[in-house]
Amino acid sequence: GIRDTSVTGVQTCALPIYKITIGPRTNIQDGSIIHVAGKRYPTVIGADVLIGHAVVGEGFVLGDRAFIGMKSTILEGTTIEGGAMLAAGSLLTPRKHMKAGELWGGSPAKMMRQLTPEDVAGMAESTDGYTRHAQTYRRERGY
Repeated sequence: GIRDTSVTGVQTCALPIYKITIGPRTNIQDGSIIHVAGKRYPTVIGADVLIGHAVVGEGFVLGDRAFIGMKSTILEGTTIEGGAMLAAGSLLTPRKHMKAGELWGGSPAKMMRQLTPEDVAGMAESTDGYTRHAQTYRRERGY
C-alpha cells in the first residue's frame, strides 16, 4: 500500500483545493518538485513509478511502472503510459502522450525507440529496490 511509497527530500507544491495522487510503491527522489495545473490538468502518479532526482512536473499523468529520469521536466497535460521511460534531462512539452514501452528523450523530448526486455527488467529492479529501502527504513524506525 501507500506505506511502501517513498518521497525523499521533495517539495510538493499544490493549492489546497487540488490534490496530487501518488500510487503505492512509488519513489519520488530528492529535489523533485511536483505541482498541479488546476482542475484542467490533475497530477496523477500510478503504482511502482520511479521519479528521479530533480524532476519538475506540473499537471501530468504517469501510468503504473513509468520511469522518469533525473532532471527531466514534464509539462501540463502530458500522459506517460505505464511501462514507458523518459530519459534523464528531457523536456516533455505540453499535451504529449508517451505510449507504453516507449523511450523518449531530448529537449524537446521525442520518441527514440521501443524499450527492450532488459530495459523493462532494469526499471522493475530499480523500483523494487527503492520499495525495499522504504520498507527497511520504516521497520527500523518503528513506523
